Amino acid sequence: MAPRIKLPKLFDEEPWDSVIIATYGADLAFYERDLWRQIDYAKNRLILADGRQIQRSILAIENTSPLRHVNRSYILAPIRLSGAAHAKLLLLLAEDRGLLAVGSGNLRMDGYASQGECFTTYRWSEEDPRHLNAFVTAKDFLEQVITRGHVDEFVKPRIQQAWQDAPWIFGVLDGATSTVRHNLDIPLLDQLIEVIDGRLVRELVVHAPFYDHSYSALSEIIDRTQPQYLRILLQERITSVDPRRLTDVLSTAPGQVEVRTVEAHERGTFLHTKFIVARLNSSEVCLQGSANVSTPALLQDGRTGNIEIANLLEATPGTFEHLVSDLVISDDPVDISSLSLSLIEDDDEPDIDEYAPHVRELTWVRPQLTGFFEGEIDIPPEVKISESTVDDVEWQLDTPRDGMTQFRAILSESAFAQLDRVAAVTFAFGSGRRTAPAYPYHLNALEALSSGQGQTDLLKQAGDFDLDDEEIERLLVQLDEVLIVDGRSLWRMLKRDVPESASDEESVELRYEDLDWDAIRSHPKLAQYRTWDQRGHADPTGLEILLGSIADRFRSEARQRRCGGVIREAETETTGDPLDDLAKTIDAEDEETAEAEEAEVEGRRMSARNRARRQFQSFVKRFVTGLSDIEFTRLVGPSVIVPSYVVFNHLCWKLAQLDLIDQSFVVDAQVKLWGFFWGDTTGPGYLATMSEDEQLASIDLLDAHCAEATMLASVHQAYGIAWRLEDADVVRVRDLWCVILTHDLGGVGRTSVQDAAANSGSGLDALPLADFVADLADLADYTPDHEIFVTAAGILGCRADDLTKSEVKVHRGDLGNEIVEELKVADPLVELDQPTAVRLFSELARLLPEGRYLRVSHSQKDTGAFADYERGVGFWYDRHDDAESEFDPPGASRKPWDASVAQLRSLAA
Repeated sequence: MAPRIKLPKLFDEEPWDSVIIATYGADLAFYERDLWRQIDYAKNRLILADGRQIQRSILAIENTSPLRHVNRSYILAPIRLSGAAHAKLLLLLAEDRGLLAVGSGNLRMDGYASQGECFTTYRWSEEDPRHLNAFVTAKDFLEQVITRGHVDEFVKPRIQQAWQDAPWIFGVLDGATSTVRHNLDIPLLDQLIEVIDGRLVRELVVHAPFYDHSYSALSEIIDRTQPQYLRILLQERITSVDPRRLTDVLSTAPGQVEVRTVEAHERGTFLHTKFIVARLNSSEVCLQGSANVSTPALLQDGRTGNIEIANLLEATPGTFEHLVSDLVISDDPVDISSLSLSLIEDDDEPDIDEYAPHVRELTWVRPQLTGFFEGEIDIPPEVKISESTVDDVEWQLDTPRDGMTQFRAILSESAFAQLDRVAAVTFAFGSGRRTAPAYPYHLNALEALSSGQGQTDLLKQAGDFDLDDEEIERLLVQLDEVLIVDGRSLWRMLKRDVPESASDEESVELRYEDLDWDAIRSHPKLAQYRTWDQRGHADPTGLEILLGSIADRFRSEARQRRCGGVIREAETETTGDPLDDLAKTIDAEDEETAEAEEAEVEGRRMSARNRARRQFQSFVKRFVTGLSDIEFTRLVGPSVIVPSYVVFNHLCWKLAQLDLIDQSFVVDAQVKLWGFFWGDTTGPGYLATMSEDEQLASIDLLDAHCAEATMLASVHQAYGIAWRLEDADVVRVRDLWCVILTHDLGGVGRTSVQDAAANSGSGLDALPLADFVADLADLADYTPDHEIFVTAAGILGCRADDLTKSEVKVHRGDLGNEIVEELKVADPLVELDQPTAVRLFSELARLLPEGRYLRVSHSQKDTGAFADYERGVGFWYDRHDDAESEFDPPGASRKPWDASVAQLRSLAA
């Protein structure tokens, strides 16, 4: 038993396949904000909570911050019964291990991380299977809750999937009595009395925050245990009791009675823990869990009272002393009447239900909502999504059966966006009747998650990365689950250990012949690459969601920027940083404390961002490295490589845009990515190796997902980054850009250029098309001094080091005097005659197409020449021999990409 355990730490131990929580009340914002990162890897996530409490929680959430994952990435299952669904447990399952916590805390911050709660934890593994009985009992409890119809049938296969993923939980009880007990069939007090088995109770210690109004439970506990000494623990001003009536009940005890006050060491903590400890002669028995000292909790079973779960433990004397010793107890007994106590609403008293009729099995599969209304319904209600009425609903109401009316509501397309994101639905009937707000089950998303396809909710944000830092980390996990990045992805698909290198810099040889290729070809992760173009059907794959997000968000952002940055509210909705939200719940005692807390939150945020930067850089590196694995690219083929190129082309652009990746690294990665796909100065790329049909299909895919526009925006972005780095970086980007411009299947489309220019602006402003095209044209023509020197040296027959540039003042006839650059030759062996000067100017004109005036001189030989292209004059001189001559400035030889650059310029015009 761990009386003061903080449950969130349990999630951090290892990844789990299934996370199942039973609770009375549920703070869903806490679950999605503070626990989500720890449980993100689980494919089965279920919360079973009291139905009336869920109604209250949803109403509170709808009026504050909206939820993002409920019934889409995890299941919220209301437990409906006449009493209260008051059980609290946490069940974590994996194929080879399990963790179970049964106790008093509800699913919220103070329930999972407070000193006022108490949980008993159990673990199972092959090495230590001692607690199997506890897990089997928890499984039996959850199955009975479902079998008795207390939750939607939708939940049943998801629970069964959790059992199948942890087959050890089907174990048979070994004969020993389980220490985990529930009251579905037998009241908990009966089970406690059975364990005491008529033995003398020397001392009985009782603590609970709530007592029932009749005190029947406490009275029966006293009557059936007959303790020689009774100790009641009460929290001053907090415990819900009527002092006078409690005094009357205690007066019936057969032995000595003592009342003491109790509180946690951390002042202000609500002691919500509940326990009864019976100290016998040679042992002690403890009942600790969810049950208050009330009739529906202890005296009734789950059919007539509450649903409760607890730990019923027997151990040697002193074992449970920590339940008391960990608290601050008054030194002396106290007078109950002095404690300022009164009766308040019982923690487990059912609320009055103001909603009717109820809706069950509410499920969303675009375009229809389906479910059941309780009662006979013959007139369709209004459908409200987040209190907004949906128009143009096509209704189908079936003939009522067994007190239920099955329905189907086909919604108009205008409602899709709200429901696809996650929104509460209400049905409004005549006479003011309405159903409680409920979040529909997203059937396809939940089935994909539980079947192992992985969580995909954040893939829809991959197009614009409208995510906080921790969500960006989780997006990376989802991308890795969906994409086949490199050879290691194939090993992971088959759940085999991936061969590892000794260091990040070393490569390791992967033996693909060792893999089961029949299993790989039939695997859903590979199969989705064969259906990427089937958008719009009922169950999109992760790859389809990802590709669709990239295309939709790129086009949408371009439209918004061209319209002056007008962005629809629905598309800019953010939830804020969860760390900020958490910080706002902390009351700082003084300004210094507040500043320290803000610094801590900022530090955590920066830590998350830096972690995301490192992880994404490693992810991109994996893909780029995978492209160099010839065997990998051959085996997976174009159906994998081309969509992956689309994704990583976009990913690099967006990561650089958001400063989520090292700038020099991303330029290097992009150059390698473009060089692999389109080719480089050394030879053709991957696209050229395809058949004609494969090439055409690839171009269709690129066009459908804005790959050309994204590449143009990426090249423009890479140019800007490289310009701040080194000349060599600009040259690498330029060389790939020129190859792309000359590619047989390349070509530049007007829409692509316009969209790329729009998305290359700063803030919400589009970059003017003329500026965008001019930048790309300048990149194609970019020539650093080093290249000029190397080219000139080749013509002149000298070393590049023998050439320099300087500024000189010249007279250009009618154009007047002007400062120009002059190429100076220092090698005395160079003969700068007229034919050599003409050849030199021809090459320089090719390298510097915007050059209006070119000049070269050899000071030692007193020779030189110039070509004035604006005036159409060329002149050579040799002052040593007193010789000179005129010539026509030579035209530049055409470059292979000149036509494409001219086409770009025409688009801007």
